[in-house]
Amino acid sequence: LFPQDMRNFLKVMCQWGHMDNIMDIFDAYDDEVLKSKNILKAELYCVCPPEKAQTDKIKETLKKKYGVSDVLLEVNTDEALMGGYRLEVNGVEYDKSVQGMIKALQNRISGR
Repeated sequence: LFPQDMRNFLKVMCQWGHMDNIMDIFDAYDDEVLKSKNILKAELYCVCPPEKAQTDKIKETLKKKYGVSDVLLEVNTDEALMGGYRLEVNGVEYDKSVQGMIKALQNRISGR
């Protein structure tokens, strides 16, 4: 958006009381830009940051699976996982963490 367009947009957002949603709007805009460039956004959660070779392998796997030209991989550390990883792509969660295995076992034991 051009500066004047952005000013008008923000003015309308304020007038209608929607400034609480501004970050969601910007995130949706960023997602659409990535989509138009055939780039997939994924989030990786792990106890320790992986080595470059590991992230490269994850990106290559995702490129093939989703048929995209590139992957924007955000890496987040989460010690609560206890080991393994959790990967979120297009609203789908791939949970290969120790925490996830424990939850799955608890659900099976409790019959959920």
